[in-house]
Amino acid sequence: MKTLFLISCILICGLALAQSPARLYVYSQQFTPGMIPDRNMNGQGSPTRNSTKYYVYFTQAKFAKIQFDFIRLDSQWYRINAIDSMGTPIYLKQPEKKLLMPQTNGMVLQLNIGEICPAPKGVSDLRKTGAHLIFKQKGKKYNLSLSKIKGLPQVQGL
Repeated sequence: MKTLFLISCILICGLALAQSPARLYVYSQQFTPGMIPDRNMNGQGSPTRNSTKYYVYFTQAKFAKIQFDFIRLDSQWYRINAIDSMGTPIYLKQPEKKLLMPQTNGMVLQLNIGEICPAPKGVSDLRKTGAHLIFKQKGKKYNLSLSKIKGLPQVQGL
C-alpha cells in the first residue's frame, strides 16, 4: 500500500515537472481617434476609423532562448515584430487602471506584433477565435493557445 502511494506521488511530480510552465496573456483594445473630418478633400470616405491594439505577454518560469515566429489573433496571422523584456506587475493606465499581468518571478516578455502574413505551413487552423502562438525553444517547435482574447475598455481619441 505504501509503495503504491509512493509510486503515484512520483508519477504526479514527474508529470508536473514535464509540463511547460509557459503562459500567454492577450488583450485587445479598440481605439477611436478623435477630430476625424467627415469626408476627405474629394467628399468621399468614412467618418470614423476604429483600430484595434493588441497587448501580448508571454511568461515562462525559466530564462531560456526563445524564437517567436507567428501569432494568430482572432482570425488573422501576424509576424512577431519585436520582443521587450518586462517587469511585473503590468498595469494598463488608460482609460482606467487595470492589472494585465500579475507579479511573477519568471521571465516576462511583451510581444509586439508586426505585419499581417499568411498562415504558416503545417498549422491546422480549426478554431478561428482567440490566440495561437508558435515559437521555438532549443530547436523544438511549440504551440500555445488561448480560447478567448480579453477585451479592454475602449479608448476615445482627443
